[in-house]
Amino acid sequence: MNNIVLRCFIFYVFLGLIKKSIYEIKYIKNIIFNFILYRKKNNAFKVFLIANKKLWSKKKNYYSKEKILISNFIATPGDIITNCIIAKHLEDKYKISSLNLSYRSKNISKLVNSFNIYENFFLQNKNLIFKIKIFFKVIFYLNKIKNIKNLYKFKLDKVYIGKIVLDHIQRHTGENLISSLNFKVFYHFYEALYSHYLFLKLIKEKNIKYVVQAETQFIPCGIIFQNCILKNIKLFAREGGPHWIGNTIYSKKKEIYTARDEIDENLFKYVKKRLSQKASREGLNKIKNRFKRKDKMNDWLVSTSKKIITKKQIFFTRKKICKKFSWDPKKKIICIFSHLLTDGNYVMGKRLFKSNLEWLRTTLETIAKNESVNFLVKPHPQESDYNTSTSTIKEFEKLGNLKHVKLLPENISQLSLAKIIDGLISSHGTAPLEYACYGVPSLTAGRSKFSYLNFFILPTKVSVYKKKILNLHLLKKLKNNQIKDARIFSFLIYKLIKVRCPLLPYFKYYDAWYEYSSNFWEKDCLHLLKIYEEKKDYFKEMLFYQIENKKRNMVNLKLLKN
Repeated sequence: MNNIVLRCFIFYVFLGLIKKSIYEIKYIKNIIFNFILYRKKNNAFKVFLIANKKLWSKKKNYYSKEKILISNFIATPGDIITNCIIAKHLEDKYKISSLNLSYRSKNISKLVNSFNIYENFFLQNKNLIFKIKIFFKVIFYLNKIKNIKNLYKFKLDKVYIGKIVLDHIQRHTGENLISSLNFKVFYHFYEALYSHYLFLKLIKEKNIKYVVQAETQFIPCGIIFQNCILKNIKLFAREGGPHWIGNTIYSKKKEIYTARDEIDENLFKYVKKRLSQKASREGLNKIKNRFKRKDKMNDWLVSTSKKIITKKQIFFTRKKICKKFSWDPKKKIICIFSHLLTDGNYVMGKRLFKSNLEWLRTTLETIAKNESVNFLVKPHPQESDYNTSTSTIKEFEKLGNLKHVKLLPENISQLSLAKIIDGLISSHGTAPLEYACYGVPSLTAGRSKFSYLNFFILPTKVSVYKKKILNLHLLKKLKNNQIKDARIFSFLIYKLIKVRCPLLPYFKYYDAWYEYSSNFWEKDCLHLLKIYEEKKDYFKEMLFYQIENKKRNMVNLKLLKN
């Protein structure tokens, strides 16, 4: 007990000093950026604010006890604009007003205010007494938890606080494996409890009935998300973008670990029954365009690295790949599709392994023992965007020079890869879906967006998973009905649930606030404001249709016509 108290006290002192230093540095930086380096962009931003306020001021203001909360913790202009647009539409639907919850920032407040939303609450605005109370709660719970294994299982008010903390540390520090209750754990556990109790207080005081939030993971978004579901607060989660976006309405406890673009099974059955041929055809076309990097509707899914985006794709044949690695062309070729090792570790829920890294290491160790087939190892396309303690390539290199296990040639054409491989292994990603459109079977290790379909193999135990890897030479190509299901699902996830929002210009999700150009504000945004006609806003129409018909997914009804 004394050890925990001492460590927590030291952590708390350091936490205060670190936070104070960070705020001071940010304050000084913002002064320099605003008045010296970004004067032109700030002037353009002001022009947009005036025009945007003019548009939304024409709409009726609602004064109500019940509120819509906009969670703006992905603090980039594109994300904030998207959330505010959805919130304004919800105001019209439910006849209630909105409030903003975000980090303290003058620019965020100004942007939100331009939508005629003036109630702003900040994560950092609680008093010292509240912080001290949280500090003692940290001591109490960590004294009970004692180790990482227990932290992983830890829930508070039925919220998976432990998983959220570990997921946040991995994603934001690049630390793949966390083995002890170190300073990072103390720091983020405090932040998690602070966010949890602050949000519970806000729900009660402001009578929150609906929440608009894009992210469902990490601190504080994961905590807000899970509390909403547990408190029967409907959460509207935007997915995709920037032009074409989807919206998922979360309202059931069983949806806590489901992806934002996960398709309701009833919607899949409906499309399969009525538009099977069209959906299958368009789904395959979608995958072809994705493999060619020409899928503009879902271009946010590709790597943010300019090097990867601009590199020319290389076409390989099976004969060429076998010659390159001196492989027997008669043997099956299986591709391992790695994941981002520090992202999405718990987003899909039930899985065989606790982390993406644990899955990768077990998979590599097992394929090393199976020389009856040849293996290609493919890093995730966004992996180079993250600074992590290890990577797929580093883990692959630990195997040594094995003749039957090779790293996939860089920038290989995915269309050619679909014709080369006989199967693939993925933990819980979309590769099994996309390659199933070409008849490629897969072995997975966890729940996925398409778990109710049957074009993949999902073992129930790690021992069975390993056994399946050792018997991959027996893997058979998918049947026609399985291929068709994959193509239909691809149509749904990459096209049907996306609707163009007429007020959203193109932007890059990875750009920081001051990377947004003057043209974005003065030309792109202003142009859309000028030509906007609410009566022709199909995005708003589909959002209302989704609400009225109690659907999980927003759909583009125009695509459901033969």
